[in-house]
Amino acid sequence: MSGASFGAVVASLNCASSQTDVGFEFHGSDEGTEVWGEGWVEVDGPDAVHGEIAYHDGDKTAFKARRWSPSS
Repeated sequence: MSGASFGAVVASLNCASSQTDVGFEFHGSDEGTEVWGEGWVEVDGPDAVHGEIAYHDGDKTAFKARRWSPSS
């Protein structure tokens, strides 16, 4: 089991993965309120991913992320 935090959400993750994607379930808290749900992430190349996070009986959001590289 892994963990994650994003915004005010702190959660434990249960993940299943392949070479190109990860599916996960999460359970944790958002400012003291219990939250859980599921999501997925797919690789878009060596430095980018996209996916979706869905709360149980709640919001769903899609996202894109790329590796941050500080300028020299």
